[in-house]
Amino acid sequence: MSYEDCCRLLNWQSLEKRRKLPLSFVQCYKIVFGTDGPPFSDFFEFIKRNQTRAINDCKLHLKLATRNCYKNSFFVKIVKDWNVLPNNVVHAGSLTLFRERLKTYMIFN
Repeated sequence: MSYEDCCRLLNWQSLEKRRKLPLSFVQCYKIVFGTDGPPFSDFFEFIKRNQTRAINDCKLHLKLATRNCYKNSFFVKIVKDWNVLPNNVVHAGSLTLFRERLKTYMIFN
């Protein structure tokens, strides 16, 4: 049986998705709340609350970029996934609590 078939049978996500996506969320959390990484304002802006029916109030919008290499960067890839996280996950209060809530969220979604 192939790896993909086993994952489907067990209702698991692929190993790449189970490893890579949570690490990307953690890095994005650090950037958004200013604990690590590049300055938030260099790559992101918050979407104004009245412009959207947001699931979370830290919804991100990418700043305009002029380089083609930017379109495949971490910043572009994470925004869509970050914007669907619920408010209780995004506003966890600490990185440890964020990781716990993210893990629970990813198991059930």
